[in-house]
Amino acid sequence: DVRGNSQDGDDSEPDEQDTCDAPSNREVVDAIDVLGRFASTQQDEDAMQTVWLCERRVMPIIMSRVVQKKVTDYFQPK
Repeated sequence: DVRGNSQDGDDSEPDEQDTCDAPSNREVVDAIDVLGRFASTQQDEDAMQTVWLCERRVMPIIMSRVVQKKVTDYFQPK
């Protein structure tokens, strides 16, 4: 179990891991970068291919959420 051992028999307290927030776009990009650097240091072509496939799948999702600011947004009165 990646989130921790929930099979230890003590179910009196709710599992706090079930209510965690989704990672930010920056955290996802950073995680993919770390995985890519790790795979490249291991010189594992299969791992590099897997990281590349993950990046190829995730980046369009992230980019669809990015909203470019208008240049006029920088000149609004404070």
